[in-house]
Amino acid sequence: MFLPPLFVPQMRIRSAQVELVPSAIAIAALLWHARNMNAKLPIEVDPEIMSGTPVFRGTRVPVETLFNYLLDGVSLDEFLDCFPTVRRADAVELLEHFKQEALSEVTS
Repeated sequence: MFLPPLFVPQMRIRSAQVELVPSAIAIAALLWHARNMNAKLPIEVDPEIMSGTPVFRGTRVPVETLFNYLLDGVSLDEFLDCFPTVRRADAVELLEHFKQEALSEVTS
């Protein structure tokens, strides 16, 4: 299975520094994955919730927000403090799932 690049360098205009941010391809892949592959993941895609943006199940918190926070150097604990509706187990499960997918792709 082909995995798209998860992060791409991008220039932030305000800070004028290059950062790794989730690529549009990775977000599209996440959306496709959430809809088609693993119903066990704690992701929900519903046109009535955040216009179909993948969110943590039972919340209105986009999954992309977790990755953005982590990329900005915010710890998982801080993310969970900011979004108390997201369960720690769901965030960890999602991170572990994509870690395993990325590792299996590298070793294949």
